[in-house]
Amino acid sequence: MVIGGEVKTVVAEGEPKYSAVYEIEGPHILVSDEWTAAVEEGRWPEQVRPYTHNRSHVLRQRLG
Repeated sequence: MVIGGEVKTVVAEGEPKYSAVYEIEGPHILVSDEWTAAVEEGRWPEQVRPYTHNRSHVLRQRLG
């Protein structure tokens, strides 16, 4: 994590080691046919997803 231009290591017990952040136009995107198709593209479905655990999905709105 970068705080004030300085790289810091944050250890949060029980939290995932990696995360992904997507900037989308609105929550309607997450229920669209295009999003449903996109999440099944690439190597994720067969090579990655079976080995993931502690997954969670969070929708947040950036203020400002």
